[in-house]
Amino acid sequence: MPITDKIALVITSIQAPTPSVFAWLDRFGALWKTIVIGDRKGPSSYDQRANFYDMVEQGNLDFLLPKLLPENHYSRKNIGYLLAISSGTNWIVDTDDDNAPLLGHDFKLSIDVQAFVARPCEASPWINVYRYFTDSQIWPRGYPLTLVNEPQPFLSTDMHDCHAPVQQHLVNLEPDVDAIWRLVLNKKITFTPDQNVFVPPGAYCPFNSQATFWHQSVFPLLYIPSTCSMRLSDTWRSFVAQRCLKEEGIGIVFSSPGFEQDRNTHSLMDDFENEILGYINNDRLIGCLDATKLVQGNYSENVRLCYRALVEAGLLDASELILVDAWIADVACCLRHANLSLADV
Repeated sequence: MPITDKIALVITSIQAPTPSVFAWLDRFGALWKTIVIGDRKGPSSYDQRANFYDMVEQGNLDFLLPKLLPENHYSRKNIGYLLAISSGTNWIVDTDDDNAPLLGHDFKLSIDVQAFVARPCEASPWINVYRYFTDSQIWPRGYPLTLVNEPQPFLSTDMHDCHAPVQQHLVNLEPDVDAIWRLVLNKKITFTPDQNVFVPPGAYCPFNSQATFWHQSVFPLLYIPSTCSMRLSDTWRSFVAQRCLKEEGIGIVFSSPGFEQDRNTHSLMDDFENEILGYINNDRLIGCLDATKLVQGNYSENVRLCYRALVEAGLLDASELILVDAWIADVACCLRHANLSLADV
């Protein structure tokens, strides 16, 4: 698949274009569709090479979800996904405004869903994939703290062709970690280059929304929940996605860095406070998802079943289900607009 095939970059931002965004636009602005979703805090305008939607424009879209999503919440990124799906894109590149493409990285290697070559790791309930790319003590945001000192499952030396509709790139300099790691161990990280690791179906490793490729066959799994904190929303989304992929016998590929982060200013103590429910409940959430009976071949229905289970477990508010139903209806409408159907994906 040539890199000029239908690819959409989706970002949410409350500020003017950052150096990271300019790096994307300078490199891919003429090749990829760039969609930027603003929020109540801004920005007021944007670089003309991007398709920018402020709050007024979001409210005028012919979707159900924008009118239901909370303001000043990361879940408004769902609107960008819907716009990308409606445009008929084959791939959505999910990133943030403080993540830039790594100079010289060849993203052509990342967009072959059928024959992505990777080294499989041994099946395990939880996998800290970062440890396959560095000897540093580090773990991804959302990984259980009780397991950070445990050895990782065996990683094969053999390369295999993997079906990889979801591909998470690691990020150099400021990788996606939790507030505890930043408060205690904070340092710049450079991961091993030129390596791909396949996490098998049924294993869980948190992945984020700052460096991930999503193929059109799994677009219903993109939904980011609204009734949890923003520090949990994309990692809990990743657990739902992995549970749904497990039902189809599909795993996740993690790749050496294609991105580097110049991290926006954060209050680490605020991050810590917003992650507490994750530290306490991530294991329980996985158990809840694994206990939920799903149906093969229907990602939209399985997303609904997963979020219903999380609501019934008290992990999300009941209002989440209204948003999920609106998302599923909007995705179906977007796919029809793109001359696809849920059966096609």
